[in-house]
Amino acid sequence: NDHLTGEGTGDLNGVPLMFTWEENFSSGDYYSTRVGVRGTLDEGGRERLRLVTPDWMSGPIAVSATFLGNEFDFESAEVRADLTAAQADIDLINFVKEPGERVSGVGKIDFLDGGAVTISDMHIEGLGTEILGEFALDDAGRLISASFPIVRFGENSDFGLELDAPNEQIPSWRLYGHAMDATRIFFDDDPVEGDGAVEDGDEVETVDAANVVEQDIAPISLDLELETVAVREGVALRDVAFRYVIEENERLTDFHLDAMGPGDGTIVGRFGEEDTIRTLTISSDQAGDFVEAFTGFPSLRDGEILVE
Repeated sequence: NDHLTGEGTGDLNGVPLMFTWEENFSSGDYYSTRVGVRGTLDEGGRERLRLVTPDWMSGPIAVSATFLGNEFDFESAEVRADLTAAQADIDLINFVKEPGERVSGVGKIDFLDGGAVTISDMHIEGLGTEILGEFALDDAGRLISASFPIVRFGENSDFGLELDAPNEQIPSWRLYGHAMDATRIFFDDDPVEGDGAVEDGDEVETVDAANVVEQDIAPISLDLELETVAVREGVALRDVAFRYVIEENERLTDFHLDAMGPGDGTIVGRFGEEDTIRTLTISSDQAGDFVEAFTGFPSLRDGEILVE
């Protein structure tokens, strides 16, 4: 006999699963071992099966997978996953999935030396959600690269995404396409107290714009090329070209912004450094729209604004 088969329930690397197994002794088959498994895996179960998930995803995932390899040394796996019970939260793109929201996915996992993995041919879909692309995780589950030509979810998110984040280097993100919800980048969206009007005798705080941009920000390089960027509920910029680089020690090293909006005006932002003097300039020819969009302050109308 040139092969053996088996099926049943069992324990694989400490995880209870239903399984099928086929061992092929024929030299004509590239993979001698095929193991199909079905079960629900928590973080610990996924780790034991080398189904590493990124740190922004947690909770149980119902999985159906076929592992391919030789003599139980697996090289890849074809996976179907029900993500309904899982939760996910990615601040940068304002993606939030709560447990109970029906989402499923498929993909191919390649297991690399040292515990790293790549996930290709990935397609995630659910009510109002579609994500298509590939990504790679290191042995600790850290996202080190990604390419998603289709990312659609919610009312304000329809874009493509590229990420390059080698170990010990600043992660470089590029988002491009139709629309992005950036409300969590700019605000917690706390309401403005009172009517927002400035009365005689009120104190007006003066701030250093460069320090505001750098406050409590991890190193990142971010490029946006988007038709629409939502900055607050009901408020968006248009035709956005934006570049933003924060290096170690929260040091701003590049800032470049060209956009229309939020009304009929334009917004221009530039960063410069000369002889240790660093300047960040943001200007708009519609001061009222600009201030309301980025502060929620509603009582200024028209005019021009220059922030340095």
